[in-house]
Amino acid sequence: MLFQLNIKNMALIKELNIEFEERLNVLTGETGAGKSIIIEAIDLILGGYAASDLIRDREDSLMVEGLFQLAPQEKELISNLNLDAKIVDGEGDLLIRREVNKKGRNKCWINQRLINLSTLQEIGKFLVDLHGQHNHQSLLDSSKHIDLMDNLGGDKIIKYRKELSDNYRMWREKSKKLFQLIKDREENLKRIDFLKFQLEEIDKSSLAKDEDKVLEGEELILRNAEKIIEAMEKANFILYEGGSEQVSVRDSLSEVSTDLGEISSLDRRIEKIKENLKEIGYQFEDIVNEIVKYKDEIELDSQKLKEVEGRLNLINSLKSKYGSTIEEILQYRQKIY
Repeated sequence: MLFQLNIKNMALIKELNIEFEERLNVLTGETGAGKSIIIEAIDLILGGYAASDLIRDREDSLMVEGLFQLAPQEKELISNLNLDAKIVDGEGDLLIRREVNKKGRNKCWINQRLINLSTLQEIGKFLVDLHGQHNHQSLLDSSKHIDLMDNLGGDKIIKYRKELSDNYRMWREKSKKLFQLIKDREENLKRIDFLKFQLEEIDKSSLAKDEDKVLEGEELILRNAEKIIEAMEKANFILYEGGSEQVSVRDSLSEVSTDLGEISSLDRRIEKIKENLKEIGYQFEDIVNEIVKYKDEIELDSQKLKEVEGRLNLINSLKSKYGSTIEEILQYRQKIY
């Protein structure tokens, strides 16, 4: 029941306080006296539409406030709304306050607790039933027919309804938990399958420590094999083989050694130079042999290059998923195993 209504800065009303008596209250007056404003004020505290032109001239906002005393069935209906916070106090008093400014912005409170307009509208439909030419009529609202029938049954039906509501709410909570458990189980199974796939992918690759570094070096040689062979052949020609137009380094060293041998008896220092040159000749032979051997080991193998590139692509793909190095990939493998 609405016990008190306070209105401030609404239409023609600057400030008005009305206290209602139990049972029947009648508002009378001539046309334009403000009866409809009072009805509109009640509609506002129930969550009705608030037009900015309802604000009194030269004022920035309006305020309406209503104090309700709830019957047991009203308390039960509001408690079934599953609001985030407890709205109704133990005594069943409900103090609703609403402010509207010229920009159309609303602020709503219930028992000093700030709420949104939609919550006020949900609660308001249980507090007052407005019947008029332009107002809704709950008798035509099919969503309220069950409430009307239940209220006819008195306290006994209200009690049974509360038990049913509590049981239904409990069932909903249990169903929600069960659904979450099923969902979690499905997610866990998906996670297990995904980890199995990752484990199989890593194991199938048979990674070896520092394999990528070895392959990168091999790839570099294979990509430049032709260039390397050409350089080695040129070096061997200049150092060892020579030709009619170009004397090899080997022949030049031999010629110098012969010339020094012819005069080595003239000075011991020349003999020393000749011996050093002989040592250089031995080192020179080793260098030439290494060049020839290295050249022979280099292959122009496009198929081998494709295999190395494919292996590196696989390793880089695994790096993008499981770690920036082979060591990190293998550590991740141990983590999920």
